Amino acid sequence: MSSAASEATSVNPVEGVKKAHANLVASLYKSYGALLDEQLKKLDQAGVKREHVAYGLIGLVSLYLIWGQQAFFVSMLITFTYPATASVQTVRSKNGGEALNLLLYWVMFGFFALLDSSSICLLPAYFLVKTVFLVFLFLPQTQGATLIYQKLIDPLARAVEGFAKKK
Repeated sequence: MSSAASEATSVNPVEGVKKAHANLVASLYKSYGALLDEQLKKLDQAGVKREHVAYGLIGLVSLYLIWGQQAFFVSMLITFTYPATASVQTVRSKNGGEALNLLLYWVMFGFFALLDSSSICLLPAYFLVKTVFLVFLFLPQTQGATLIYQKLIDPLARAVEGFAKKK
């Protein structure tokens, strides 16, 4: 395993999801300009928590990923936009640890691109499961791509390499 992968923070996935939730809630209460703040103030006055609206929207998107006709497009939009932006920013900042996590993410993204071209994408809820898994992989809070590499990909690759050397 590379030193960057071993140096990556070992994040408990549950703690990572809790941190992602806290970050989401914090971002929902930031100011985003007068127009949006005015609309959000009405929501607050109605006694509706912003995070409930956000999770409601996430639920609707999840249902769409199961039954929607453009589930492939929505899944790609969700799983490509942020990682692509983060990749560009990481290249500019030369952050090696984050670059490794994103590289591992893009490997898994490519694997799912192969699956998308097969009939497996016809399975019910495929795009929902794919999207949730890829979001888990790219969230900085969960470090999912690094976790999957350390726990699954690297040991499997080492086993295959060991088997190949025996022959």
